[in-house]
Parts: sequence; C-alpha cells; structure tokens
Amino acid sequence: MGFGKVVLGSGVVTGPPRGAGWRGAILQCLGLLVACIATTILLSIDARAYSRQRPNYFHHQVWSTEDGLPQASVHALLQSHEGYLWIATEDGVARFDGQSFRVLSNATVPAFASNDVSCLAQDHSGDIWFGTSDGLVRKHGEEYRRFSERDGLPSDEIVALAASPSDLLVLTTGGVAAWQRDHFEHIATNEAITVSTGTERGPILVSKGGDVYRWNH
Repeated sequence: MGFGKVVLGSGVVTGPPRGAGWRGAILQCLGLLVACIATTILLSIDARAYSRQRPNYFHHQVWSTEDGLPQASVHALLQSHEGYLWIATEDGVARFDGQSFRVLSNATVPAFASNDVSCLAQDHSGDIWFGTSDGLVRKHGEEYRRFSERDGLPSDEIVALAASPSDLLVLTTGGVAAWQRDHFEHIATNEAITVSTGTERGPILVSKGGDVYRWNH
C-alpha cells in the first residue's frame, strides 16, 4: 500500500500552419470569433428557455444558534448514509433531521475532549468520525470512542479526514495516518500534506508543493 502520484496533462498552444499568410490567419481568427459568438447566443437562448421550464426544487433557509445550532462558525458538513445532516462547529457537532438539531459535545458525550470540531467523515461500515483539535472521535452506533497519539495518530490535532469505500486517512498537524481496523498507522510522506478528500477510487491528498496523490491500499 502507498501513494500513487496523479499526473495531470498539459495543453499545447500552436500557431497557424506554416506557409499560411497573415490574411489567412486573420480570416481564420474572424471565423472562430463569429462561431464563438453564435454559440454563446444559442446557449443563452437555451438557458433562458430551460430556466422558464424547470420546476423550483430549491428553497433558501437559514439556521442559527436560535434554531439549535451550538455555534455559528461552521467548519464542515456531512450528509450521512441515513440522510442526517451533520454540522461541525467550534462548540460541538449538531445532527439535523430536517426538523431539529441534536448537539454532541463534551457535556453530552465525554469522548469529546474538545468541542472544536474541524472535519467529518463516514466510512464504509457506517461509522461517523469527528476530527477535533484534541483527538479523533468515532461514532459506532451509539458508542463513542476517542483516538489519540496513543492509538497511532501522529498528532491529536486533526486537520482533515478522507474516507473511501475501503480506507480512512487522517491528516493531522503531525502528518498522515491510516486506519487499520483497531489502530492507526503513521504514513511517511516525502512532502507535507495540506489537503485531503475521499473519492470512490481512494483518498486524494494534495502536498504543500501542489502535487496530487492517490492512496493505493
């Protein structure tokens, strides 16, 4: 298992064919310009027609601490497999069922050593993970467990989580770790990782230098 570097292709810009005169080049550019304008007009007409026909499925609504949110600073959102909306804030995490909020924090769940929740993820088994400034909390059914450096994490300060159908990677201020069923294993990287996200083909990580890597397990 390890990281595979994702190579992104680069475009090539070419000029007019050899032997073509400047008049031909100008005519060629004018032809392209006319084609672009015509395409833009057609797309604009189609967009207006579509906007008149499509039903309005989207409604705007705002929730605040007055509605039950524990805090107004939202760091992350997650819709679980069961349909709940999980909201990470600086004073705990809230579960929204479409009507009301249920707040998880140190006051209700002692496994939260810190209420500052920075990221969320759900793994393939349905467990929900909460990354905090002081440890990682797993929700397994109605049981909660906190993981820390003693369980293999490089640091207790969690920055991001990346879940895929078969893996869970944790980005901390001390490096990256992979979940190994009952503990975490520190992963050595050649570059500092700053961003991570989960995909169907495996977690993706971005280095400080801008390189993109896919975790291959």
